[in-house]
Amino acid sequence: MSRAIALCWGLLLPSILFAAPPVPLSQFDLGEPPKPVVRLFWQDGDSSSLRWGDVTKGDEWLLAPAEIDELPKLDAENQSLAEMAIVNGTLLVTVRNQAEDNSERGWMSLSTGVDGHSHGNHIDWHYDNPPELMKTRLDDRQGNPGHVVTGDNAFYITRDQKGGFTQLLAEELNGRSRNVGEDFPGGGQGSSLTVADNRVAYVTWGADEGPDAGRVDVVNLQRSGRPQIDYSFYLPSGGIGGALAHEGRVFFTSKQGVYWLDADLSVRQSAEDVKINNVELGIDAASEESLRTSAPINYRNYVLFNVGTGSNSALCLFNPTAEPPELIKVPIDVAEGLLLATPQPKYTAAGNRYAFLLQNRAGDKGQELLTVVDLDPDLDRDLSDAKILKTIKLVPSSAGGNQRHHSIAFDDDGEFACITNSGDGTIWLLSLRTLEVLEKFDVGGAPHKLTAFGAENPH
Repeated sequence: MSRAIALCWGLLLPSILFAAPPVPLSQFDLGEPPKPVVRLFWQDGDSSSLRWGDVTKGDEWLLAPAEIDELPKLDAENQSLAEMAIVNGTLLVTVRNQAEDNSERGWMSLSTGVDGHSHGNHIDWHYDNPPELMKTRLDDRQGNPGHVVTGDNAFYITRDQKGGFTQLLAEELNGRSRNVGEDFPGGGQGSSLTVADNRVAYVTWGADEGPDAGRVDVVNLQRSGRPQIDYSFYLPSGGIGGALAHEGRVFFTSKQGVYWLDADLSVRQSAEDVKINNVELGIDAASEESLRTSAPINYRNYVLFNVGTGSNSALCLFNPTAEPPELIKVPIDVAEGLLLATPQPKYTAAGNRYAFLLQNRAGDKGQELLTVVDLDPDLDRDLSDAKILKTIKLVPSSAGGNQRHHSIAFDDDGEFACITNSGDGTIWLLSLRTLEVLEKFDVGGAPHKLTAFGAENPH
């Protein structure tokens, strides 16, 4: 018996003497875990697929591209992703189809997986969940979708082929009901749309000439019963490129300049009651025609848009409440072969008011650029002294038209901008404090259209 006990001690004693005592995990210097600062969604022009990833900050900047497996598989030869927009954490993506048969086209909605909760004077952001497909409507009845605009808790999709538009409420897209959205009449091929005070839609027709040139349909969104066009009026010229409701007025950009009118929020007017006003933009010296305009966009109480081509290009802005609106021009010398994209204004975390203008190729030549305009250099909220602050060279886009153009998006706090480069498969991270590129993420494929949601959690 004593020999057996001695044998046991002989086996156990070395392990007792030489085994390392347990060490709490906190004793190891693992560093802080990477913190997400924004979630990105981008379209890959090579595969006609939607990809996503969180930009994270740790010892180094990281972006790990991922796919959303449950998304419908698209026919890359004929189908393509088109417009994207986010409302209250819900992402909407439209799908176009170039086939002439009754192939599927329409839209998909997804939860971004990012939650933002108001906490005192800031928002707490949480990235606990991956994106999730919520609802889809891909069929042969809608025709190709056109523009997507957003309102309070709602998306609006124009329909290029069959006219009309669809209203989708974000809360319905996140609910259990399969029957979502409401279709309205109004607009035609190449139409644009804007909604005033969530009550009335102004839907344009894109025709340059003919009986529908300059036509705008007015639709009451709150009318009970079957939706209808309440009345239509005509702008002095066709080729309407965009519409914007802002500060109680509605603005339209066209081949002949900018028109504006007071919004009919009660929808009690008729075509004869509409008083159309004009903002003079000038003449292109080379073509002796009116300056080309981009779609309008609002920033605070201002309206922004681009005019002209080449050396006649400029960022234009005005206060829509002024009588009459006084035009402010910031000249931008755009090289041959390039076109200014719609300006993207952003109020930064450092308190600066910037507008970002991509200079994308119209064909396959030209050094593409990002022009940054300081809208308020002296921070007095008077934008009359706006000026160019910086120009950044970009990677040349890969061939493929506007499906390969650069795109820019921002985190919600105004700390960062992200820029896609389809030519080398990268997404750049730009500091909005220094306007310097912090990192170039290799995501592969041909990233182009981009949107972003969320910011860094301050806790």
